[in-house]
Amino acid sequence: MKRLVIVIGLMIVFYGCSSQSIISNWNNNQIEIDGNYKDWGKSISYYEDERIGFGAVNDSKYLYLCLYSKDQPTIMKMMMMGLNIWLSPIDGGEKIGIKYPIRGERPQFDIAMRDRNKDRKNENEKIRKRLAELDELFIVNKDGFSLSSVKKYDGGDGFIFEPTYEDYQFVYEIRIPLDTNELFPVLESYPGEQIEINIETNEIDRKQMMGNRSRPPMSAGAGGRMPPGGGMGGGRGPGGIGQRGAMKDMMSKFEFETIVVLSKEN
Repeated sequence: MKRLVIVIGLMIVFYGCSSQSIISNWNNNQIEIDGNYKDWGKSISYYEDERIGFGAVNDSKYLYLCLYSKDQPTIMKMMMMGLNIWLSPIDGGEKIGIKYPIRGERPQFDIAMRDRNKDRKNENEKIRKRLAELDELFIVNKDGFSLSSVKKYDGGDGFIFEPTYEDYQFVYEIRIPLDTNELFPVLESYPGEQIEINIETNEIDRKQMMGNRSRPPMSAGAGGRMPPGGGMGGGRGPGGIGQRGAMKDMMSKFEFETIVVLSKEN
């Protein structure tokens, strides 16, 4: 009986750990940072509980991450409350954070999300325009102090990122340097090592949310009184949920955690 308990315990530990880790595939130049995840193939998986797709690949110099979501409340939280990606090398190296979009930029998305209810036909173009205007991400240390900023089109040997919104879907790709470099922060992690990754929105500003509810009601076609981006034309839209569910969901913080094992070249 004691032996059976030990075996079951080991099975729980094994399967519990494996479900929370990702073995990164080796990148043979197949990944392009263009805001389209179709070139990721089997390197990206969908996580039902978090309502996102996420994948990681690497080569000797870079870690590549892709996140996407079709769930509108999840997308709105990321856009309006700010999204943070925290990377903590388990085998050494300093923890760094990547902030995009930052919290202070949410009013621009507030406008875009309200506009989407008024003119659904041009929704994609309006939100794409907002994303194009938000062309800078910030790299911070473990305490949240800024180390560097990166423009979307900087290129070179450093960070590269590309966010897109098309057909109710948000896609965010980023390339992160692994090698030591004096020009920009890096992870100082190498093939075969592990990186803990935490993706989260900022805490929900409840006062801001309640303030948004005091706006005049939208037109009947927009589903009545709702927080910005809280409803999809009333009822349910693509990837959306009902008004009460949307409000409750918008008040909760988005969080996703995993451990990425960097692959070695085949």
